[in-house]
Amino acid sequence: ATELNVFVQGNKFRANSSYYVRLLSKHRDEPPNEPFHLVGQTESVNSKRPMFTTVFNLKYEVGTILLAEVMSCRPSREDHLYGKAQYQLSDMRGNMTKSLARHLPAGGVLFLHAEQVVHLRETLMNDNGIMTCKMFKFKLHAILDSSQNKSKFFLRFNEEKPTCFFEILRPFLAQERKKWMTVYRSDVVVESSEPLFDTAELKLRDVCNDDLRSTIRISLYLNKRRGEPMHLGSCETNIESMLEKAKYSSGCGVQTNGYALENAHDGEINKIGRVEVSEGCIVHKEISETLSNMDRIQNDLEQEDDEGSCDSFDGSTLIQSPQRSLSKKDNTDSNTLDLRYDLDLCFAIDFTSSNGDPSIPGSLHYKQEGMLNDYEEAMLSVGEVLSKNNQKKTYPVWGFGCKFGDDTVRHIFRVGKHAEACGIVGNDGVLSAYQNVW
Repeated sequence: ATELNVFVQGNKFRANSSYYVRLLSKHRDEPPNEPFHLVGQTESVNSKRPMFTTVFNLKYEVGTILLAEVMSCRPSREDHLYGKAQYQLSDMRGNMTKSLARHLPAGGVLFLHAEQVVHLRETLMNDNGIMTCKMFKFKLHAILDSSQNKSKFFLRFNEEKPTCFFEILRPFLAQERKKWMTVYRSDVVVESSEPLFDTAELKLRDVCNDDLRSTIRISLYLNKRRGEPMHLGSCETNIESMLEKAKYSSGCGVQTNGYALENAHDGEINKIGRVEVSEGCIVHKEISETLSNMDRIQNDLEQEDDEGSCDSFDGSTLIQSPQRSLSKKDNTDSNTLDLRYDLDLCFAIDFTSSNGDPSIPGSLHYKQEGMLNDYEEAMLSVGEVLSKNNQKKTYPVWGFGCKFGDDTVRHIFRVGKHAEACGIVGNDGVLSAYQNVW
């Protein structure tokens, strides 16, 4: 099953408070009175624009509904519900930006973004047969330029020894613009113009989706006693570069292992200092072979004895609901329909320009190494379910709206190099036929 990382951000919350988000899920086939299952919750952030660093890892399943509850918390008061919103995970995956935003009745917007997890090199088995997870372990040292304290920018906070923290952000595409989401936030270092931050460990899956050359941003903030933190400066780099910089941290000079921190203010770029990588390496951390939250939810369903539960079609034909029909003695796959029915399946793939340029990230046909695009995910998801009720395992595959060498639009054509009349064999064959079109 496809794994997703889900990120959460808020904006324009009204109350001056700390917030955290509880993420819950259930399947649409579950009864309406069935409660949502807790996936987890974020850390608490004191901001009207909370950028939560918690990353939720889910297994993608068509029909999954996510419920996000925003909780407000203040000292000496009980936590209370600020607002909540529901999200269809399939709608999020079908969106070009892989994101959905919901307005909260109390004010503000809650934003969820889902990314497919790439498992090229993220997990390994050690010599003892224990699964390990790749982690990026690093330590940063920020140095603020005191010679510029008289500039307009520094007069905004007028602190010789500011209290600072930094964030690691990764990019995503939203409405054809690159935006950033926070995946790590450090502890504060109190009253220092050269803060040396504690060693941090991040999962490569979360910070760069296991791509060491993927761009990340390091942002330094001034932590205020009241109000929102103030952005001091940022730099863009990648994990590969940080690992290289860390090799020279023992004394090859500032220009070798540092990045300039810049801030745009009043149309000018101010260099407010630099950040150095004093330590950096990739480590393998043992992970327990526990089930994910979505696996536990599915197991709970399988343990329930729901004999007789079924969905009705026109009052005559009965098909058992795949999510609610499994008993403790039933080893049938949860995505299998009643085996008394033999279903035919054919594919018609839309190649028209409405999908966007396939060479541009964000379009539905865009192909990135090691990842499935939207059409491939849809074909595999549908094929995996329905193929178990198809005896021949052969499927006609058609395409429409595609231009070939003579620049003529083909309104219908067979897909695949060996597209015989009897169809293409297996789900892998369908996927291969689609990929050969390009």
